[in-house]
Amino acid sequence: MRWSRALVLAVPALALGAVAWLRRDALLGACAAYAAVLAVVLRRPREVREVAALAAERERAFSRERAELQARIDRLSAEREIGLILNEDVDFRTILDKVLTITADTLGADGIEIHLRDEKGDLVPRAARADGRTTFDVAARKGDPLLAAVLEHGKAIQTAEEGRLTVMAPLSSDRELVGVVRVVAPPDRGEQISRHLAEFSKFLALALKTPDLYTRATVDGLTGLSTKRRFLQQLDAEVAAARRTQETPSLVMIDIDHFKKVNDTYGHQAGDRILRGVAEVILNGTRRSDGAAFRYGGVEMAILLNRTRPERAAEASERIRRAIQEKKFLIDRRRSIHVTASFGVAGFDLSMEDGAELIRHADEALYRAKEGGRNRVVLAERPVRV
Repeated sequence: MRWSRALVLAVPALALGAVAWLRRDALLGACAAYAAVLAVVLRRPREVREVAALAAERERAFSRERAELQARIDRLSAEREIGLILNEDVDFRTILDKVLTITADTLGADGIEIHLRDEKGDLVPRAARADGRTTFDVAARKGDPLLAAVLEHGKAIQTAEEGRLTVMAPLSSDRELVGVVRVVAPPDRGEQISRHLAEFSKFLALALKTPDLYTRATVDGLTGLSTKRRFLQQLDAEVAAARRTQETPSLVMIDIDHFKKVNDTYGHQAGDRILRGVAEVILNGTRRSDGAAFRYGGVEMAILLNRTRPERAAEASERIRRAIQEKKFLIDRRRSIHVTASFGVAGFDLSMEDGAELIRHADEALYRAKEGGRNRVVLAERPVRV
């Protein structure tokens, strides 16, 4: 059959070639050459198919290499962006938000969670991103066997169910397992995520380890406010800056009213919820550009406002006081209560010896607020220059 088809074209090709040679006709020569090529093609279909298959395979290999290169470029660009963030910011929540956003976009993930180890070595959920939003109030996955397996063996695990792909990879830095990243994505993203998450997770671990350690040292674990040690360091810095620039800070001391009664009535767990809730109100009411909030000790908190007159600090304190008074604080799933807080406000004066004197003036104002009936803001009297 092959020979017959080849001869059908080969004979006309020879005839056309002879006529073309006799007539010196280029068109006839081209037709003869084309007929000859067809004869060869029909004679060797297997060789042609092999050549076509080889070309198709090379095209697929080229496409894979191109996709791999593009993914690598995307990953390196993401790492550069994260590096810039680490240089610009020290607030761990801000860092986590931006890191999760970049990671989700780079991997094409629908959801992503970061779990980091605490001082005891247990995994603690620190942040999650889904539907274009980052949240820090993430429920712990206690007893999750897959997370435990990743933590124990230090190897990635991939599962697929209900049309969703889940990949969990260890976050390792300097041979230390610092946590686990959990990625949820469409199944068609599985190959890309599996190829690149292992490499990207190493960078994530390195990027998050340092700010996480810094945060543990400077942020109170219960309230999310900065620690007293950090407060005293910041106060000294603000006082030194005030003497150079003549722009003075103000200090607000805050105490939750009747907190012992809350603990005695509802228990210490309820008390912890109240502390976290009040701290959240304070944080929301304090712009980072204006100052910072601290847990000074027990139920006493502080706000240090840079370059702020005491009158303005008192106005800001009044807004926070009202927000605390109006907020419902959950005791358990069924019950909630209202609490109030008292505020003492003092401004630093250049006649003061140091930051300790500013604390004393703010504490005296807070004491007067308590004595005056609580749930109020009291502004300290200005020191009299001698």
